Amino acid sequence: MKKVISNKRCVISKKVSIILLLTVILVIFSSCSSNKTDIVETNIVKFGVISDIHGDIINLNFFVNEFKKENVDAILILGDTNTMFDNVGGNSDYEEMYIVFKTILADFKKPVFVIPGNHEPKEEYLTLKGNLEKEFPSQQFLLFDDTQRVITFKNVMLISVSGYHLKEYMHPLGGFLFNESFFDEIQTEMDVYEAVKEFDENKENKIKDKLLIAHGPPKGKNKDSIDAVFSGENVGNELINDFMVKNNIKFGAFGHIHEAGMKGVDENDKLVEENIRSDSLFLNPGSATKWKMNSYKNSDENINIGKESKGSAGILEIEIGKDKEGKARYRIITAK
Repeated sequence: MKKVISNKRCVISKKVSIILLLTVILVIFSSCSSNKTDIVETNIVKFGVISDIHGDIINLNFFVNEFKKENVDAILILGDTNTMFDNVGGNSDYEEMYIVFKTILADFKKPVFVIPGNHEPKEEYLTLKGNLEKEFPSQQFLLFDDTQRVITFKNVMLISVSGYHLKEYMHPLGGFLFNESFFDEIQTEMDVYEAVKEFDENKENKIKDKLLIAHGPPKGKNKDSIDAVFSGENVGNELINDFMVKNNIKFGAFGHIHEAGMKGVDENDKLVEENIRSDSLFLNPGSATKWKMNSYKNSDENINIGKESKGSAGILEIEIGKDKEGKARYRIITAK
C-alpha cells in the first residue's frame, strides 16, 4: 500500500513538473509574441517635405521622383510655390502655382498636403484650390487655408499654420497673414477634432502624434537654428514656439529661411544629425530651388562663407509605437 502511494506521489510530482515546465515555456512564448506584436504595431509614417519651390519645375520633378523612389506616404508642401516677383516664364502667380500643383498631382498618386507661404496671393490661391478639386476629383490632396487647419493622417494630427506673420513680406495683392488670435482658433479646432476622433472607429484616425507644419519657423537660439539668416540673427516666430510647448508638439516642418535649411533641430534647438532617431525634431528641408546657404568660419564670426545649394528637400519619418512616445528622423535630398 505504501509502495502504491509512493508511486502515485511520484506520478503526481512528474505531472506537476511538466505543468510547471509548460507554464514557463508559455510565459516565454507569450513574452516573445508580445515583443513581436510591439514591432508589428510600430507604425512609420514617411513624408516627402518640400518648401520654397518658387516655380522651379525642373527641381520639382526631380524631388517628386525621389519621393516616389522613397515610397513616401504623402508629400508636404510648405509654401512659396510661386516666385511673386519675376515669375518663371512670365507667368502670372496663378499660372505658376497651377503649373507647380499640376506637376505634382499628375505624377504623384498619394496624398499631397499644401500650406501657403508669404508669396501666395490669397484670392488666387483659394480660386486655384477650388479649380484643382474639379480637375483632380479622385486625387487625395488638400490645400490648407485659414479656415481649414487640422486633419489626421495615419495616426498623425497635421496642424497647419497658413501664411506668415509679417505683412511687409506678404504678396502685394494680399496673402495669409496670421497673428496671436489665429493660434486661438487653431487651438479650438484641435480640441474639437481630438474630442471627435476619440469616438472614431477607424484605427488610422486615432491621434498618437502631432506634426505642425508652417512656412515660417519657430524662434531659434543660435546660428545653427533653422531660422538663422545670413547675419546669424534668429528671425523665427515665438508664437509658434509657445503653441508647440502648450500642446506638447514634438515634431514640425518649416521653410522660408532658405539659408538655414537642410537640417533639423530638437526642442532644445540642438542640431539633430540625419538618420538619427530623436524624441523631438523640427526640420527645415531648405529651398527647392538654388540658394546660398549659411556657413561660418567659426562660432565667433559673422562672416558668411556659405556655399550655394542647387536645391533641396527632405524625407521625414515619424515612428509611432503602441503606448509609447514617438520618434522621428530625417534625411536631406539635394538636386543634381
